[in-house]
Amino acid sequence: MFMHQHMEPMLLLSLLNTKLRNTNADLTSICTQYQLDEDWLRDKFSDLGWTYHHACHQFKPVPPVTDCSAICTNP
Repeated sequence: MFMHQHMEPMLLLSLLNTKLRNTNADLTSICTQYQLDEDWLRDKFSDLGWTYHHACHQFKPVPPVTDCSAICTNP
């Protein structure tokens, strides 16, 4: 089991992007699957000055997500 809580934000975002691309899952289900705390994750995005919405667009999931708000709780 990985220690996601201690990962660097960019590595975490990369992981999320990979999972979004490979599974077309949403962030909530990924957080559940990998035992990530969404509040902690939001704080990490905040530390970078990013929102879920920004991260969604920064790491454009493939296949494309037509409505980024569907995977980003804070557009």
